[in-house]
Amino acid sequence: MADQGSPHAQAPPSEPAQTPATRTIRKRARRACIACRARKVRCDLDRQGTPCTNCKLDAAECVVKPRARKWIRAQKQAAAPLLPSPEPVVTSAQTPTDLLWSSEPNINDTCGEVDEVPAYVTCQDLLGGLNEGPNLDLQAPCPFPTIVHEADFNSGPPASSSAPSRPFPATIGDASILSGHPFIEVDCLWSLPAADLAFLKLRGSFQLPPRPALDEFVEQYFLHVHPTLPVVNESDFWDKYLAPDDLSPVGRRIPLFVFQAMLFIACPFVALSTLRTLGFLSVRDGRSELYSRAKALFDTECYGSHVAGAQGALMLTYHVPTSNDKINTYWLITAIHLAQTARADEYDMMDDGCEDKGMLKRLWWCCILRDRIMALGLRRRLHIRSTDFDFTQPGLDEGDFDSEIRGSKVYDPARKQVLAQLAVSLCDLAVILSGILPIVSPARRRAAKAIDGLVNQEMLETYATRLDLWYWTAVGKFQTPEHIFGMDGSITLFTNMIYIYYHTAKASLCSHIIFTSFTAPSIRDSQADDRLQAQAELGKSLRGITDGLTELAQLGLVRYLPNTFVAFSAFAFVWHILDAQGARRDLGIYKDVMCLFRNLYESTDGMLSCIGRLVDHIRGGGLVITERQTKTLGRDTWADLLVMKPRSYLRIVLMVDFSLSMGRMPVEADFPEQLRVA
Repeated sequence: MADQGSPHAQAPPSEPAQTPATRTIRKRARRACIACRARKVRCDLDRQGTPCTNCKLDAAECVVKPRARKWIRAQKQAAAPLLPSPEPVVTSAQTPTDLLWSSEPNINDTCGEVDEVPAYVTCQDLLGGLNEGPNLDLQAPCPFPTIVHEADFNSGPPASSSAPSRPFPATIGDASILSGHPFIEVDCLWSLPAADLAFLKLRGSFQLPPRPALDEFVEQYFLHVHPTLPVVNESDFWDKYLAPDDLSPVGRRIPLFVFQAMLFIACPFVALSTLRTLGFLSVRDGRSELYSRAKALFDTECYGSHVAGAQGALMLTYHVPTSNDKINTYWLITAIHLAQTARADEYDMMDDGCEDKGMLKRLWWCCILRDRIMALGLRRRLHIRSTDFDFTQPGLDEGDFDSEIRGSKVYDPARKQVLAQLAVSLCDLAVILSGILPIVSPARRRAAKAIDGLVNQEMLETYATRLDLWYWTAVGKFQTPEHIFGMDGSITLFTNMIYIYYHTAKASLCSHIIFTSFTAPSIRDSQADDRLQAQAELGKSLRGITDGLTELAQLGLVRYLPNTFVAFSAFAFVWHILDAQGARRDLGIYKDVMCLFRNLYESTDGMLSCIGRLVDHIRGGGLVITERQTKTLGRDTWADLLVMKPRSYLRIVLMVDFSLSMGRMPVEADFPEQLRVA
C-alpha cells in the first residue's frame, strides 16, 4: 500500500546488496518544501523547481521557507487571506415549486453561469441543451424537517451580506489552539514539531467557522451524509458537541481531523449564502479549501488515533478532483489499513462487554460499504475481499443504532428508525456485492479468465436471483414512507439511492451474462435466448436508474446526492444518448442532473468530457444502429443490435465500463481477444 504520508510516494524497489566500494552515496537535498517536510518524503525541489512533483500531483501550493527568519515569514503567510480564484456561482430567486420538472426542459431557463464544456466534446446530444433546464437554486432551504431544539441552532447564518476574505474569523491563538471550541480534541497537537504547527496554521487547519455557520455544517452532515455512512455515533457526537465548556474532559472530545473532514463532506449541502459569508465563492471552492485543511492534518499525522484516522479518511474518499483521479481510492485504502490496525476487522472476536466493540463494528462495516459502492460506481476492484473477512458475520443491525434513534437532533425517532433499517439493508446489499463485483469487474472481462462457461453462467444467475430478492424485500419495507411521514423527502432520497445501487449492480451483472454467453465456446451457440433475456433485464435496470433520478428531480432532492452519483448517473446517460429511439425527456433529465452536479462537484466536467469522447467514438465507428435502420426493425434498439451485431454490442458494453473506470478510451489491447479487431 502507498505510504500514508503521501498518496503519490512509492516504496523503492528492492536492490541487491552492494559492497561499501560499489554502494552509491545519495546526497541529501539542500531544500524541501514545507509540505514534503511535514510528510517526511523526498522533495525534488532542487531538480524540478516549484512546484515540486509531490505538490504538483496533489494540486497543492508548493511553499519554500528560507532557513533564516522562517518563523516571521510563516506567521505573515498564515495571517494573509487565502483568496479563492473566481468561479461562477448559481443564484436564483425561484421558489421550490418552480423547481418541479415539466415533461420537456424549458429552453428559456438556464442552469446558472457554469463553465462551457471543453471544445473536444462534440456529441450534439450531449451538448444540446446541457445548459437548458430549471434554474437550480443552491440557496434553497433544506426540505427536510429540522428538529434541533438548541437555541443557537435556530439562529441561522450571519446576516451580513458582505463576505469576509478567507480564512474564517480567527479562532486560534499562539497560547491556546482552538480555545473557542472546547469540544475539539487537540492533545495530539502539542507533540508536533514547530514546523508542522506552522504548516497547519498556514493551511488553515486550525480555523473553524463561527458557531451559527458551524451548526449548519453539522446539521447538514447528519441530515444527508450520516444515514448512508454512519461512521460516527450521532448521539455520542451531540453529547460532545453540545456539552458545556466545563464538561468536555479529554477523551470526550471530537478529533480535529474528523471534524474538518465532516465540514468538507457536508459542504455541498450547506446554503450558498452561508458559504459566501465564510469567504467561499462557490460550493466547489469551499470543498477544495476544506479538503486541503483536513488533508494537512492527516499529512502531519495529527489525527489522534487509528480509529479517528480511519473515520476521517473514509470521509475524504468523497474528494474526486477529476473523473479519472485515484486519490479517493488512496483514502479508501488508508481507511481500511487504519481500521485493521485498530482491529476493527476483528470486532466479532471481541467480548460483548468490550467498550469499543460497537464503535469498531460500525467503522469496519462503513469501510465495507464504501469499498462496495466505490467499486460499483467507478468500476474498480474491491479492497476488502472474502479472504479478508468472514462475511457470514452479521452486519449492522437496528440494535447498533439504539442510542441514535433516541438521541438524534435532526430526525425524530420514527424517521431515525427507518433510516437505521435502511443502513441495515445496505449492509445486506454489500454482502451480495462482495460476490458479484469481483466477477463483473472490467479487469476480469479484459483478462477473459478461463472459467467453465456453464458453471459461471449458473453462478451469475444465482447472484441475479439474490439481488432481486434483496430489492423486493427493500421495496416491501420502504415503499410507503410518504404515507407515514409526509412529503418531506428524507426517506425518499435515501431509498432511491440504494435502489440506484441495485439497478447499477443488476445492469453490470446482465452485461456480464451477455459477455459470458458470447465468449464461452461451450455455450456460445445455445444461449441466444438467455442473451436476449439478460438484455431485457439490462434495459429494465437502466430504466430503474432513470426513474429514480426523475423522482428525486421532481422533489428537488438531486442536489442532496453525494458526488458518487456523478458516475452512477453517467452509466445510464451514455446508453440513453446512444439509443436512437431513446426518449428525449429522459435525456433532458440527465442533462439537468449533470448541470446541477457541475456546480457542486469538480469531477463532473471530466466525466462529461469522457462521455462525449466515448459517444463520438462509438458513433464514428459505426457500432450503433442508425435511426434509418431502426425503422425496418423493432422498437428495442439494443435488442436489435445484440441480434444483428453481437460483437459491436459487447464492444460498446466494455467501452462504457472501461471509459468510466479509467477516464480514457480503450485501445485494442484492452479488449479480450475474442472481441479485438484484427
